[in-house]
Amino acid sequence: MSNATDWISAGANIVMAVTAFMAYRVGRNYLLNLTNNDAYKLAFEIKDELLPNLKKAVRFIYRYNSIERLLNELLNDKKINTRKIKTIFNRSLAIRGSYLNIKKQEKSVKLSLRKLDGYGWGSIGKKEVFLEEITNASSLLEATCDKFDDEIDSFVSAVFGVESIEGDIEFDISKATLDENYSLDTRHINKLLDLITKIRSSRDSLDHSYEKYMANDNYIGLFFKRQKGHI
Repeated sequence: MSNATDWISAGANIVMAVTAFMAYRVGRNYLLNLTNNDAYKLAFEIKDELLPNLKKAVRFIYRYNSIERLLNELLNDKKINTRKIKTIFNRSLAIRGSYLNIKKQEKSVKLSLRKLDGYGWGSIGKKEVFLEEITNASSLLEATCDKFDDEIDSFVSAVFGVESIEGDIEFDISKATLDENYSLDTRHINKLLDLITKIRSSRDSLDHSYEKYMANDNYIGLFFKRQKGHI
């Protein structure tokens, strides 16, 4: 009789173990599907929203065109034209901060990629390189715009005999007068023109990398799960 009881008990334990295992599998598969769905959504958010926003963030570049034209005119002028220099300064101020949006959008892309990595997903081969190209180009563009601002400040400080415009809350460009000891230094102007060329080049590099990345029809195939069953 005890043997029969033992068999019944053992059978019940097996049934309970199988039931528990099946419940675990169902729960685990649910979590995996939920994770995969979130990862799919995030992958397409990068493609359909975040990367396009990063591309749009560089539209302000065209506003350097008028500054470039004035800088070229300064090179051809026979005398120092403070009106044009003030206009250049004011136009550079107007676009400062516009390129900070690049940093914001780039940060969003990188954060989402880290989230995908947390799901156990990663970019495949060349496509990972393309993403690095995109973020590297945007970082370079932002850094070059920073250099342009620094050079503008240096140029205007020299023209109007100010030690440093940066942080000088009392400086008023509209009231500034030419430093009597200043003679036109074309090195500043040529450097600013060179930086504008580099800004455009960085923008073109960003566009090129973006187009390469977005051209793949099988977008979701650009990703893989690093470990099967990874949650």
